[in-house]
Amino acid sequence: MNNKTEKRLLITVIVTFIIMVALGIWLLYNLYFPRFSTPFPSKDFIEMPQLIGMDYSEIVEEWGSILNFHVSYEYSSEHEKGQVFFQSVLASRLVREGQRIDIFVSLGAPEENGENE
Repeated sequence: MNNKTEKRLLITVIVTFIIMVALGIWLLYNLYFPRFSTPFPSKDFIEMPQLIGMDYSEIVEEWGSILNFHVSYEYSSEHEKGQVFFQSVLASRLVREGQRIDIFVSLGAPEENGENE
């Protein structure tokens, strides 16, 4: 090979290496920080709040006009009546306004409601 060809090959290898490193950094960033992966979040996106542990009536008051809740009720000895104990989208994730969010609300312990487990 002549000197000119060797220089072109070296430049090609260096540029390819830089592109691969940049791509790897970008992929790792999006893997570990997914809530920031939307390059330009519009005003239609909000950060998902932590609903678990909150009272359902407070959630509806604060977030009912922004998010679309699909509510399921279950008896639970571990959670007070009206307390949310599951949400389908993790807190801190970006969601669209009006997006459907599944939540589970406690009906309280079965004994309190005259039910047997």
